[in-house]
Amino acid sequence: MSKPDLATRRARCLHVSYDDLLQGFRRVGIHPGDTVYCHSSLSKFGYVEGGAATVVAALLAGLGPTGTLAAPAGTYSLKRTPNPVFDVRHAPSELGTIAEVIRQRSTHRSHHVVESVSALGRRAAELTATHSLTNCGRESPFQKLIAWDAQILLLGVSHSSNTTFEAVEEELAPEYVGFIELPNARIIDEHGSERPVPTWAHNMACSADFNRMNMPLIRAGAQSEIVIGEAIVRRVSAAGLYRVARQAIQADSYALRLREGEDRLPPPPTSIHDLP
Repeated sequence: MSKPDLATRRARCLHVSYDDLLQGFRRVGIHPGDTVYCHSSLSKFGYVEGGAATVVAALLAGLGPTGTLAAPAGTYSLKRTPNPVFDVRHAPSELGTIAEVIRQRSTHRSHHVVESVSALGRRAAELTATHSLTNCGRESPFQKLIAWDAQILLLGVSHSSNTTFEAVEEELAPEYVGFIELPNARIIDEHGSERPVPTWAHNMACSADFNRMNMPLIRAGAQSEIVIGEAIVRRVSAAGLYRVARQAIQADSYALRLREGEDRLPPPPTSIHDLP
């Protein structure tokens, strides 16, 4: 089935305004001065007046001048590219239109060939100043999000998109955690200088099922959920996620992963259309 044209989407979908978004972000628990890391799907909201730029504007308004907004700016296609070259200035985020608007407006981007993070705001430079050789290691932005108890926003997406779980896995290093080196990886930095950048990317021995943590996070008080437009929006405490995931993995090293023959749990709803 072909995707409906813009006029059809306007007619069929709920209209979501800047005010709807700003009020919703406040209701879910975003406050001025927070650091927010945002995973997102624009289409899940319905019809957003002004598109992804409106979502980003509402997020920035909710965070105020002392807040920090960050998003995944990953370039996963480079993992499959021989002799990959990552251009910090120009390589688009491969994680959707909202993430790409944040990348385009960002003042800082971390230096990892496949798992970079873009950010703008008060702590943007600090968040992105270092990035481990691996995706989510000790010097990565993801470990800083946990240490700062940042807010992880899931806008119309499930925990399948929630990279911060992999930071917990890297730290605890269950047997399935593995990496591959990207040979001859290079970076073009903010000044246009090209140089080698040693890079290791995840090569996990089994598939993830991070949605298993949805209910434990709610029970622990680490996650809240609301509806904005047609989207289910979840706010997750990064420090709370760390505690819940760490405890789960320590009890069962495969708590976030599928053993051979196991099936994924049904994902939590990401839209009002998924609700019973």
